[in-house]
Amino acid sequence: MPKTFQRARVRGSTLVLVLVLAAVLTSLVLFAQWQARRELVASRQALTQLALHQAAAEGIRTALLRLAADDEPTVDHLRKPWAQPQLVTNPVGIVVAVRITDENRCFDWNNLAIPPLGPQSRSASDVALDLMNLSGDYAPVERLAALGDWVDADANGLWETPFYRQQSPGYEAANRPLYTLSELLHVQGFSRDLFRPHTGETAFTRAATNLLENFTVVPLPRDRPVRINANTASREVLLALAGVDQAGVVMQVLALRESGPLRSLQPVRRAVGPALQDVVERFLDVRSLYFRVESVAVQHEQAERITALARRDENGALAIVQWLF
Repeated sequence: MPKTFQRARVRGSTLVLVLVLAAVLTSLVLFAQWQARRELVASRQALTQLALHQAAAEGIRTALLRLAADDEPTVDHLRKPWAQPQLVTNPVGIVVAVRITDENRCFDWNNLAIPPLGPQSRSASDVALDLMNLSGDYAPVERLAALGDWVDADANGLWETPFYRQQSPGYEAANRPLYTLSELLHVQGFSRDLFRPHTGETAFTRAATNLLENFTVVPLPRDRPVRINANTASREVLLALAGVDQAGVVMQVLALRESGPLRSLQPVRRAVGPALQDVVERFLDVRSLYFRVESVAVQHEQAERITALARRDENGALAIVQWLF
């Protein structure tokens, strides 16, 4: 083979090698730049998320201050300043939406853990059964029995640990109060579909409200029901308390509070008559103890949500019962 051809071949191989090395180096540089940009974006997002968390937490703090500033904590209604949603933009451009919701407007699922004490015109189970019907659940009997077994302290019943151990994977009945609404999904008969808003396909679903609007979870033990605020409860909740055949009584109560907030239960006692006096005594109040405070901070398509369940005692002092992030 001529030497000239050999030298040309060597030079060609060297050129190919140089080009390959150049391509590799270019790829490494481009990858390093991409990685650096990715890390920079991730770092900025992390800093933004931290700022959002701080802004949402500040929203919770200011909401609690508004709640604590209530000058009449012995009466609660939806015309009070704390009940109005707030939307603010902080100095760095983060938009914060804050809402305080009265949880005593709802029936607490954990009331089912309290055994009946003596004769009652309406038990917690009676109220829950009617309210589930009014909320669009027209076959709640088995679900309600399973929930009663879940929250009561004993291990007696059809829906206790032996039943749940047969599931895959198996688990145990809690036999304590619910901690969160999502825990209901572990209870026999409850599913996500049950809590979806009704779309109005039938006359029944058009009239039905949503379970999430009428029930709540206060994750605390108790020896008496968490009371419902007569000033803030919906028509459905009041109707479930009195009984579905007491629509006329409920209309009277709604008319009474329409003219101004109820400052005592005396007008309600007069409206319901003697048969339901024990219901008023055990289940109703004109003030609220529990409030759900939600704060959402938003900036640059990122968001942070913090929710707190707060308890305000008879003296107006506030304490956080539960944080949800």
